Amino acid sequence: MPRFVGETRVVQASWWDEKETATIRKLGYGDRQALSAVYVRMEPQDGGGYRKVFDPQLALEKMNVALLELALVRWTDEDGEEMPVTAERIRALSEEDAGFLLAEIADFNPRRTRSAEDQATFRGRGGGGDQER
Repeated sequence: MPRFVGETRVVQASWWDEKETATIRKLGYGDRQALSAVYVRMEPQDGGGYRKVFDPQLALEKMNVALLELALVRWTDEDGEEMPVTAERIRALSEEDAGFLLAEIADFNPRRTRSAEDQATFRGRGGGGDQER
């Protein structure tokens, strides 16, 4: 598995014209951190300090637009001409097109999960206890 993420995929909805495409990319660590900042806010605690609070209203309002802004690399119009990927254009997408792109981005960026055993190996500890790397 590569250390740095840079892979892209060209996608095309069945209802788009032949030359209309969108290019999406795999998300890296920084992208995922930026996305989490969209739906998590810091709330002061009694006695000082802060805690992270999931805010579902923020998530509903901003998450998908932020994801599209991060993952869309380029898109072309019906003539195959490249169009700038802007926040305004993303917000102007039809529900159908936005849904298609979000589904493609999700498919291209599956969340990897590790079993407890795999996590121990990942951290450099085998099944028999701590081991030095």
